[in-house]
Amino acid sequence: MRPRIYALSGMTLAIVLLAVAGAAFAAARRGPAVEPSPIHPHFALLDEAGVNVLDSGAPVSTMETCGQCHDTEYIASHAFHADLGAQALGADGLARAWDLSNGPFGEWNPLTYDRLSRTDESRPDLGTAGWILANAERFVGGGPGVDQPAGVITPEAWDWARSGDLEMDCFLCHLPEPNNAARIASIRDGDFRGAATATLIGTGIVEASGSGIRWNPEAFNAEGELAQVPIQDPTNANCAQCHGLVHTSDEPLALAGCSLDNWQTATTGQVISADRISASGVNLAGKADLARSWDVHAERGLSCTDCHYALNNPAYYQSDEAPAHLEFDPRRLEIGEYLQRPDHNLARGQSAQTNLAPELKGSMRRCESCHDAGQIHDWLPFAERHMQELACESCHVPALYAPAIEAVDWTVLTADGQPVTGCRGVEGQGASVNDLVTGFTPVLLSRQNIDGQSLLAPYNLVSAWYWVYDDVSGPRPVALEDLRAAYFEGKRYAAEVLAALDSDADGGLTQAELLLDTPQKQAVLAGRLSALGLANPRIEAEVQPYSINHNVAGAGSAVKDCQACHNDNSRV
Repeated sequence: MRPRIYALSGMTLAIVLLAVAGAAFAAARRGPAVEPSPIHPHFALLDEAGVNVLDSGAPVSTMETCGQCHDTEYIASHAFHADLGAQALGADGLARAWDLSNGPFGEWNPLTYDRLSRTDESRPDLGTAGWILANAERFVGGGPGVDQPAGVITPEAWDWARSGDLEMDCFLCHLPEPNNAARIASIRDGDFRGAATATLIGTGIVEASGSGIRWNPEAFNAEGELAQVPIQDPTNANCAQCHGLVHTSDEPLALAGCSLDNWQTATTGQVISADRISASGVNLAGKADLARSWDVHAERGLSCTDCHYALNNPAYYQSDEAPAHLEFDPRRLEIGEYLQRPDHNLARGQSAQTNLAPELKGSMRRCESCHDAGQIHDWLPFAERHMQELACESCHVPALYAPAIEAVDWTVLTADGQPVTGCRGVEGQGASVNDLVTGFTPVLLSRQNIDGQSLLAPYNLVSAWYWVYDDVSGPRPVALEDLRAAYFEGKRYAAEVLAALDSDADGGLTQAELLLDTPQKQAVLAGRLSALGLANPRIEAEVQPYSINHNVAGAGSAVKDCQACHNDNSRV
């Protein structure tokens, strides 16, 4: 008997196709499916003495635990996320006179205002431990958390024997749902030794018990090893803990303001999400017309590690030393060698805002590694000439649809001791989900590539103003403690400050009044800073470009209007 063939009506076929597309889109929204490794062997959790935590009851040591199979000393010393500039302390040619290194550990950032102090300063600010406490949200441990630099950074009263070292936290990136909040709280409590253990709270492996911890014997097998091994490759959600807003929830994406809790989103407006912008919960002007996804690469199921991979990963390895006649060089690490010593200096682009590990800039594969621009730009006049002058992002990131920081003013302080901050791409203060997000068009600036090529690329510009003074070894930003002392007497603005800035004489200062727009107002604050013993206090300003490389739009939403650039009011 011949099999029956059923014909679907046009309506039924459409419903089936929509269902399939919907399921695929939902999968893209959640990101690539990542399951705990089925081949990772069972292992014991060891404390810093190398003893099984079930026997000692002590906090886990990631270096001892993971070191049973992996060369953790090599990994921790080949990870710029851990080093953050510690190895470059005291280097020459730094951006500012008061910078100590080319990374977050030593390079001052006016957005956070956390500054490491030199040993020769008369009014020291932060030491190593103080910096770690201030940057717990964005420091994975290792580096200066273990090898405390001496001789460059001001010493501080800190009991390292009591706090323990802050080891590089492998669990933060290699667990499906690490408890980052508990880890941060442990660091802030001065319990560096227990931070990695806190990351495991909620997994069923360990529980908080009164003022300590209790390992759950039921999570281990008879040999004292973890019964279930939840180790995985890092996902977008793992990266988002430090870098920016990554949306994988089935709930519509919502955001408000430009909080530094989502660093990359706050500084650039970039959001990593497979969702269509029109389906988000953002109060966005013209949202109904934005049927494109927030980021086409997220929509297509790519993850952060597809581009930011371990440089010695055999699957991605690129060699600059291969003979010129070889299209492909098969000589690379065996998988066993790689697993023992995976390089955690990840491939990276050429971001303007990051000076850390300059030798790794441009190590990441770029657009042309995957896309053949010549095949799909035949509609573009003088296509080759455009490719010589424009980075792909200049047209494929036509606009950002989340607020980003535009300016931060530390010359004045709000009533809670914070700077006045302005957001770009949103009406009002941007602190509420009800504020209207308008989005913004990034500015195009020349980017000098490692290979010497100069291309126009998109950036968000962040302006900053702050007070500096002359110290024995050169100019320094005024410490936040001194700045607050100049502005406040107790919890209220000083009478002298109110008299100078309170234009409506209502006894308080609005944001509009927090502005040193006359020499007389500046003189009042300069005088109060001088009275604290600060020499020659004055205002400095800078503009920092933040590179925009994500939120890429597909061909249908990229810039194709010649007049966008070729007219008297062009972006260029």
